[in-house]
Amino acid sequence: MNDLVPDSERTGLIGALPRALRPYASLMRVDRPIGTWLLYWPCAWSVALAGVRGQWALFAWFLLGAFAMRSAGCVYNDIVDRELDRQVERTRLRPLASGRVSLKAAWTLAIALSLHIGKPSLRSLAWRNILVAAHPGCEVRRRSVTGAYLSGVGLNAVLPARGGDVMKVYLAHRSIRGSSYTTIVSTLLAETLFDAVIGTILLIWAVSKGLVPFGGELTSRLNAFEWTFFADHAKVLILLLAVLLISIGVFLGWIEHHVNRFWDRVKHGLEILTEPKRFLREVVLLQAIGWVLRAFAMYFFLKAFHVPAGLDDAALALVAGSLSTLLPFTPGGVGPQQALLVYMFNGVASRSAVLSFSVGTQVAVTVSNAVVGFTCMAVMLKRAPWRTSVPSGPGPGPDGTAVAKPSP
Repeated sequence: MNDLVPDSERTGLIGALPRALRPYASLMRVDRPIGTWLLYWPCAWSVALAGVRGQWALFAWFLLGAFAMRSAGCVYNDIVDRELDRQVERTRLRPLASGRVSLKAAWTLAIALSLHIGKPSLRSLAWRNILVAAHPGCEVRRRSVTGAYLSGVGLNAVLPARGGDVMKVYLAHRSIRGSSYTTIVSTLLAETLFDAVIGTILLIWAVSKGLVPFGGELTSRLNAFEWTFFADHAKVLILLLAVLLISIGVFLGWIEHHVNRFWDRVKHGLEILTEPKRFLREVVLLQAIGWVLRAFAMYFFLKAFHVPAGLDDAALALVAGSLSTLLPFTPGGVGPQQALLVYMFNGVASRSAVLSFSVGTQVAVTVSNAVVGFTCMAVMLKRAPWRTSVPSGPGPGPDGTAVAKPSP
């Protein structure tokens, strides 16, 4: 069946998307932006005529809002008119009318994305509890920590090597008066401790089932996604990792020698680990619920892309996601994750179905993480130090000297 309705262009944006995403993109009319422009330009002209006063981000917000409103309107229109669209030649191949996207699949995908977004929200609460233990007597605002955490998640969706963690640490440092970068970075170690335990358990389970490739099989899977340098130059990679570890050791030794309070700050970041009951209650419990949400989100993603799904299949997909981030040279582990999923789901679903699920889920998760993360980042950075202006004085005094403006 044709992936595009007759009034769309195959050479346009939809034709360039992965096949699994084309029905959803067609449902949102992303190939025909005229509706978005009709909503956006009156807003943009109104703001421009009123004067933005340095708030240039308003134009971007209005553009995002216009796209979201227009897309939501198109989806609702197709839901209401799906029976009528089947009887019209121009619209009979629209996703809902043709059956390429069912209402059940659309709701399943929406549920999966909702569960996915709930996971980092819970993890941000756990991280805040760790920060509270690390900074006794300091105000650690829940809203600021949540914004910092989600900003890091958004950047990690588009940057390799977990580059978003840098923004996460920076925003948390700005929001906690008297905090140090060393302490905040140390809290991330406590925050990932439970994840390491769960990830290890899942990996052992997958290995016991013979579902994880090793040796030559793993090398061939990674080579299929242009990882040939790391597969063919293993000695070089090991040497580089050794140099990196030695450099880190020298750097830590230099810090210990020159900064007397360094290890004290590290201990402060891990303070919550000295209270096991509090750690279990305020961190592990929230993260455990987050893992449950993550598993159910993966289950619904599998259902949305028509891959046979069970809780064991969802756990298997989680293992692939965890393994693909061990070498975080691509955003979100894209590439290795697809190779691992094809191997692990061999015999469960066809290669094309697994790739459609993997690519579609990766795009949906990346877009949702980026939208939420960049929104939080824009809100939190709107009063960053480099955007504050220096107030000008009221003018020269009677003797010609400048008169300082009294502080409020």
